[in-house]
Amino acid sequence: MSNKSVEVVLSHPARINGEKHQVTGEPIAVDERIAKQLADAGALAQQKPDDDSDSDDGLAKQNKADLIDIAKQLGIDVPSNANKADIIALIEREKGE
Repeated sequence: MSNKSVEVVLSHPARINGEKHQVTGEPIAVDERIAKQLADAGALAQQKPDDDSDSDDGLAKQNKADLIDIAKQLGIDVPSNANKADIIALIEREKGE
């Protein structure tokens, strides 16, 4: 099963599939799942109007594994003993919230 690719514009640097992407204002193509994770992390400059703009709720709804993925995409090292709240705090700190 292949995943659909979508274009997103980053508002924060992110590590996607092991590659560091800087904020350029240019769209990049990513898998839909990654786009959702980036949106939930508040790392997108442009989001669909129907997206939930409250990223705190979006992060809280993620499971720990997805939060770790989001953190890694943002270039955050997550301690092995971190819980969901710790990971959310790290993500929010990286985003400057």
